[in-house]
Amino acid sequence: MTRSQLAERSVRCRPFPAWLCGRSAVLGLAVCGWAVTAGRAQTLPAALPAQEQADSERPDAPLSEQPPDIVVTGKRYGAAVMDPERELDEDEIAAYALNSIREVMSEVGPQIDGNSDRPILLVNGQRIADPRDITSYPPDALQRLEILPPDAAQRYGYSAGQRVVNLVLKRQFDNGTVELGVAAPTAGGRVSSTLGLGRVGIRDATRWNLSLQARRETPLYQRSRSIPAGTAPASAGNSISAVGGGEIDPRLSALAGTIVTVAGIPAVAGGGMPSLADFVATANRVGGAQQDDERTLLAGSQGLSLNAGASVPLGRFNASLSLRADASGSRQLTGLPTVSLVLPAGNPWSQFAVPISLTRVLAGRPLATRQYAVSTGLSASLNGEVRGWALSLAGNIDASRSRSTTDRAPDAEALQTRLDALDISFDPWGTLPALPVRRDLARSSSLSATMRLTADRGLAALPAGRASINISAGLAGARSTARAGSDDGLATMATNRQADARVTLNIPLTANGKALGFLGTSSASLGAGRYLSTGASARTQLTGSVDWTPFAALHLSAGYGRDQSAPSSEQLSAPRVETANVPVYDFARQEVATIVQITGGNPALGKGIRQNLRLDGSLRPFAKARVQLHASYTVNEAVDGIGAFPSLTAAVEKAFPDRVVRDAEGRLLSIDTRPITIASDRSSQLSGGLSLGLPFGPMRAVPSPNSPAPRASSPTGSKGAPTSRLAARREGSLQLNLTETLALTNRTLIRSGLPIFDRLAGDGGGVSRTTLGLQATASYKGVAMALSGRRRGASRTRAAALDGAGDLRFSPYAAVDLRLSLDPGRFGRRMQPVAWYRKIRVSLDVTNLFDARQRVRLANGSPAPGFSRDESDPLGRIARLSLTGRF
Repeated sequence: MTRSQLAERSVRCRPFPAWLCGRSAVLGLAVCGWAVTAGRAQTLPAALPAQEQADSERPDAPLSEQPPDIVVTGKRYGAAVMDPERELDEDEIAAYALNSIREVMSEVGPQIDGNSDRPILLVNGQRIADPRDITSYPPDALQRLEILPPDAAQRYGYSAGQRVVNLVLKRQFDNGTVELGVAAPTAGGRVSSTLGLGRVGIRDATRWNLSLQARRETPLYQRSRSIPAGTAPASAGNSISAVGGGEIDPRLSALAGTIVTVAGIPAVAGGGMPSLADFVATANRVGGAQQDDERTLLAGSQGLSLNAGASVPLGRFNASLSLRADASGSRQLTGLPTVSLVLPAGNPWSQFAVPISLTRVLAGRPLATRQYAVSTGLSASLNGEVRGWALSLAGNIDASRSRSTTDRAPDAEALQTRLDALDISFDPWGTLPALPVRRDLARSSSLSATMRLTADRGLAALPAGRASINISAGLAGARSTARAGSDDGLATMATNRQADARVTLNIPLTANGKALGFLGTSSASLGAGRYLSTGASARTQLTGSVDWTPFAALHLSAGYGRDQSAPSSEQLSAPRVETANVPVYDFARQEVATIVQITGGNPALGKGIRQNLRLDGSLRPFAKARVQLHASYTVNEAVDGIGAFPSLTAAVEKAFPDRVVRDAEGRLLSIDTRPITIASDRSSQLSGGLSLGLPFGPMRAVPSPNSPAPRASSPTGSKGAPTSRLAARREGSLQLNLTETLALTNRTLIRSGLPIFDRLAGDGGGVSRTTLGLQATASYKGVAMALSGRRRGASRTRAAALDGAGDLRFSPYAAVDLRLSLDPGRFGRRMQPVAWYRKIRVSLDVTNLFDARQRVRLANGSPAPGFSRDESDPLGRIARLSLTGRF
């Protein structure tokens, strides 16, 4: 028996954890066993050179005649300071058929963590100043993607609980791309288009990139969707009602046979004063057009982005510099302007015995909200080693300017004066004279700069290994200015400076073959930090983590962090913006209200305390098969933290009465949704998942990615693939990823003295208890297909009534996305490398394949107003066709 056969046998015969022997694991073991068989088959590739294949087919020789094993140790190219929890190679990355590393990170997000936090990115095991530069690279530039264990953040000097991903680039890569994409909902009404140009070059430690992208989205008008009458904000047109609410006029009610509280203005009014009988046909109905052509459900927008960067070696260091710029604009139509007038009882144009409220829609251009923004940024970093210290110096400078204009209804004071003066020449039922539209202007600018120095090195050797220390220090400054109104309007300025220092100590506790080796390998990390910021006392951060690998297949870790948080400059000093005609569901009246929504910063925010606890475990039951099970338990708690304004239920309105404005009839007029301070917030969740990587198809020989030279052009058009050594891979691959998250608790105390909100029970805006995600990606040569499914469990939002009569009940929601890709450059070797069709990839993406929408109903089962199919999701199913060319 050869050594390889003995090794394979030892893999098959090693003991597994007891829980794998249960009945619930039978199906999983069957699938994983097939994967192991497929993995072992890779040791005999048919495409290897004849001599190597002949050697592999020789009869077995006695072990005494076999040459001794030669073990070569060294650092793997681009590796991080610790082994990855999961790794994606070139084929697995290519199977996603995406156009940028940014898209890849979004796709593999559920595999990294159960929450939506963005991971920290490393490049070739080193820190980078700004990830936006590297994420613009095409996925073909990646040799592999490493998802590091949860405790990796502290090893690199970051806060505990953050996840880290290491992007390992190819040693040699030269590729240009042109991308054209067009997307539209299958229901029509909107078209999105993108055009991108890019070029990336990599020569060992030297790399550079340049990319330019233009994007445009047409507006989605209300006429393109079916909005139920009475729920669309624009449905309130020309109408009359009683001043202060209630019955308009008993005489009109007698004619209509019912109490009339609102009535549309009849068409006959344009030719003179209408009679009471003319209002019978429109009794208790709102008059006026829906204004479908004057209102957009989604704004039209356009933008242009530029990204350029370079990284070069400077002696023992590697320096990088990147520049980015972005300009964007949007225009949202909010309907025709309206004015509200009071028609006195004694006015010659009134036939009513009491004053009435008169609402008129003015003809002309619709009201609009326009937003423009320009931002630029510069990032630089320096990485190297000095006397055993691995040093990283990174800095960022960002500047932005924005401008927002919001049209308001004209001032009708002059018209009201004429009505009060009983001016007979002013007909309030006819065409009203033109009135100038008011316009609110808000402008803001910000400038921020950060710099951080990080150093780590090994310390004294301990029985289990060498301890290490990580020291980081940073400086940050931000200045923002917000101005509302004209040039001499009210301006708000804010300046914030911050300095911090952190120290993290990593201590090996046990190690295989060393101290307490029978316990496996384990280590601990302890960290402490101190923060100083403008206008606040010093803040402290404490972190700690322990990770343990009792045997090669199992990894366990635990981490705890406690720090004092502070609001960002954006949360403090963002300009106050008032947006009119925003539809909001009013729980108190169980109707859709058209309000003025106030957004911006809140200077009253203060610092708080955050704590988090995390327990993680991952199991790789087979040495060769790509099978991994993972589970985690997290607890997050915040005291005096910062949060978004919750849904306006009765309890929320009671807690923030100064944030809500209603009229005399109780109708909702405006909501101030700026950030708030939350007394306490605590949540916990349990998440788990299963990942499978199953190769299939015939074997093929591919260049070894770590081979030093020589170089040649790859089939995809990228130059410089090493060809001196060969490795074996199968032509196809199948990747399956299943994740599920179970929310255990989610409780919020907004203010002392108020009841605690149980978000899982529906208080203050309910949240779902369960979420499920499934990804399946299959690729064979140049054909790839990916299915991505997500399911969110049912939830509800409680109203004030104890019987739940006004509750909103959200049904379970599930959606599936589909991606198909055709890449002739990976078909095979029968095509010539210079053929133009080998440099083109065509992709079809369908988001929400089955056009699913979440249903929202009241407690009695009737549809909730404002949550119809097109109101909750006006886009629905979206198809996107993209064409990518390489040069």
